[in-house]
Amino acid sequence: MYSKAENLFTLCLQVSLDGHLFDHLLINEALDVIENAGGQFRLAACELGQTVDSTSHAELEVYGQFHVDRVIFGMHPTYN
Repeated sequence: MYSKAENLFTLCLQVSLDGHLFDHLLINEALDVIENAGGQFRLAACELGQTVDSTSHAELEVYGQFHVDRVIFGMHPTYN
């Protein structure tokens, strides 16, 4: 469902995150992007890196009526 007046979609997206998600607080920033766009989320999968050098992986299901463009562009990688 699409509401042109508000530019909102009702749908579900799967978002994959890889990197130093917890020690660099990237998971927090990703969840803030989703919430600020009006979406809800469910943590579908999470694998934590076991050492300082290893990375983590998370799968999020983003759902509800939200601004898709804000989620997509808000998740754009800006970190090394």
